[in-house]
Amino acid sequence: MIAYSFGQEGVDRYIIVYKKAHPPSEDELTVLRRGEEWNEATAKELAEKRERERLEAAELSSMSDTKEDFVPNTNYREKYQHLIGLEAAKDAARVTQTNKQYGFVPSENKKDHRSIEQTLADIQSKKKRRKLNDEADVSGQNPSTSS
Repeated sequence: MIAYSFGQEGVDRYIIVYKKAHPPSEDELTVLRRGEEWNEATAKELAEKRERERLEAAELSSMSDTKEDFVPNTNYREKYQHLIGLEAAKDAARVTQTNKQYGFVPSENKKDHRSIEQTLADIQSKKKRRKLNDEADVSGQNPSTSS
């Protein structure tokens, strides 16, 4: 069972109970909430109104499809030329060259020629050496050997 209450509180409040198999339509609920009576005439009137609105919406959408092409007021390239520059993208996309020398040291000396695997192995061996050195320092500074 579905129950809907209509009217104003304390004035003319009433409740209508419907079976779940036959719930009221949205139009019927709208009419009853306005305080009007639901009958076949109001049902036809609302159906005609809905049909007119649907046709108007379809007409407006068809009119917007035939609208002329949109022309912006400003050119975005001019607006953002400080970011993208004046050159074309193909001209601007060129290979970057590193400096040949940083101070007195050639840039070739600064490049790491090791492979990733070799670099990771070096890092692990450095960690092992550091750990062994720390353990040796702790055992060498142990205060249990007193004279």
